[in-house]
Amino acid sequence: MATKPTPPTLVLLVRHGLTPTTRPRLPGRAPGLHLSDAGKAQAETVARRIAPLGDVAAVYASPLERAKETAAPISAACGLKTQVERGLSECDFGDWTGRELKDLMKL
Repeated sequence: MATKPTPPTLVLLVRHGLTPTTRPRLPGRAPGLHLSDAGKAQAETVARRIAPLGDVAAVYASPLERAKETAAPISAACGLKTQVERGLSECDFGDWTGRELKDLMKL
């Protein structure tokens, strides 16, 4: 008897929405950085696009506030709870964290 093939898994990667420091600064793992109003709107928009796909099995986010805030409307639209996964954390940029990109480009 032939085995039935396992259906493919669709993985969607969603970057967090805009923050007040998007573009001018390197945020890295900076704590306390939340979505801007535009970022919140982006999160709501992506949630409306993902929900109709149906059969979403899980929503994961890094521990960063901006990532959890982006995942929240997606989870709500899919009737799920966001699972926080430390392994999804941003790169640790050390002393560069929070610095202006224009200054870092000079280094």
